[in-house]
Amino acid sequence: MIRIHRSTWFLQLLRHPGLLLAFVLLLGSAALAAPWLWAGYHLHQAQLELRRYHAEEARRHLTIYLQWRPHDVTAHLLAARAARQLEDPDEAERHLLQAQEESWRSHAEHGSERADVVFEWALHRATLGDLKRTELYLQSLTQADSEEAFLAYEALAEGYRRNYRIPRALLLFDQWLKRRPNDVRALLLRGRLWMQAKRPGRAVPDYQRVLELEPEREEAQRGLALCLTESNQWDEAVLHWQELQRRHPADVEARVHLARCWCRLGQEQKALQMLQTVLAEHPDHPLALRSMGHLLLQEQQPAQAETWLRRALRALPHDYLSRWLLYQALQRQGKTVEAERQLEQATQLERRWQRLSKITELELPARPHDAALQAELGILLCDLGYEEAGRNWLLSALQEDPNCTAAHAALDGSNQGKPPHLSMSQPKR
Repeated sequence: MIRIHRSTWFLQLLRHPGLLLAFVLLLGSAALAAPWLWAGYHLHQAQLELRRYHAEEARRHLTIYLQWRPHDVTAHLLAARAARQLEDPDEAERHLLQAQEESWRSHAEHGSERADVVFEWALHRATLGDLKRTELYLQSLTQADSEEAFLAYEALAEGYRRNYRIPRALLLFDQWLKRRPNDVRALLLRGRLWMQAKRPGRAVPDYQRVLELEPEREEAQRGLALCLTESNQWDEAVLHWQELQRRHPADVEARVHLARCWCRLGQEQKALQMLQTVLAEHPDHPLALRSMGHLLLQEQQPAQAETWLRRALRALPHDYLSRWLLYQALQRQGKTVEAERQLEQATQLERRWQRLSKITELELPARPHDAALQAELGILLCDLGYEEAGRNWLLSALQEDPNCTAAHAALDGSNQGKPPHLSMSQPKR
């Protein structure tokens, strides 16, 4: 076998100028192509990560890619999709506007918008709850056998959830999961919907299934831990919160929920120490304030509990449990008049939540175009702190009936800086 030393073949190149030129050109081409190949790799990886619903990883790849190709319309659309899944609507809109501008610049001669840009804008608006302009278009896409159909499912489901159209969202999830039984995104979003509907037990199987499919999916473990906590399954919940707190020692949510579990499991001293640490770092954290009040109430310290619960209500004025616990703290101190006032407000909050459930689950599906019912739903949502969803329903009521006085009055109050509300003493029916 003939062996050619590395210096020998280089000398051969020097003796043949044509070969040397070809070699230099080859090296130059490779050097020029390398950045574009590297950029292409990141675009490809971003597309793969988005298909697996790994939005954070996709965003990281797209950030690198767009440094090399800042005018790529497709990349901006993908970046908008990743931002939308990460619940960053401002970033999503920035990428959509950039994609639109680049599209107009390169397609000005055609006089029309690129279809993929129109599609991503529709997904974005639907996700934010703007369904009047997008619902029919996206519903038509769900019938197709394409990836766009499942993106349409996702956007519609989030829009329905934001607007408290619970039955419509559940029906959509049934259709989605019938076609893709193990779709992680569908299971995660349905779990969130059950939590919003205050049925945490129904969310547990969805989160458990996600963890079976992807054991490292932290979003699912966090959702499962919260569902177990809200379902009073403290023994199971504490294990998940401990694991999350081990991975992220500074995670405030995990620490507070861990303290809640310890409190219910008879480890009050550990819970107290944890809450004291959290509140020293985050003195206005609403859940930590409420949990501290609850713990002190259990420890038969109603006066101290009252202080923490009043602070919690300043941060969470619509929170039924904080108000109910404050009622108990006042009652135990013999502050009867104030206790009765808190009990009345807690009862009104409970009635509003019950009315909200009745409208969204029973009445609205039967009367979807009833302007008065939509206005009542909008006012209820505003009253409970969901002002964006409430305003959407008030505007929807006016589209159904431009003369709907309840919607006009509520929106006029909102525009003057007064949140639309129902009378606490006489809630509308």
